[in-house]
Amino acid sequence: MDEAISRLRELGLVDDAAFARTWVEGRSRLSPRSRRLLRRELQAKGIEGEAAREALVSLDDEDAALRAAERRADALRGLPYPEFRRRLGDFLRRRGFDPETVRRAAEWLWRDTGSSRLEE
Repeated sequence: MDEAISRLRELGLVDDAAFARTWVEGRSRLSPRSRRLLRRELQAKGIEGEAAREALVSLDDEDAALRAAERRADALRGLPYPEFRRRLGDFLRRRGFDPETVRRAAEWLWRDTGSSRLEE
């Protein structure tokens, strides 16, 4: 089995780094997640070490959180801020974002709705 894998690697048919880059790019484009969650997804697929680090290096959690939450925020417009923040926060936490990133994204998207008062 090891010989077969070695041969496939030589032929370029098994490339962990290329797979990791493709996986991260696709997830980031279609369903943004945090670096931490993407790292766990890669580990579950057997990709660790340098291949995972290289694939994740260019990701920005703040940008990913905003992109992930924009459509959800549209659906939550009209809610009072505490409900908006809770529901948007739950959504972002399920995607692996840390509490501070969730807080900043919720505040930014709330202000983007035209509201300036966070206590509404």
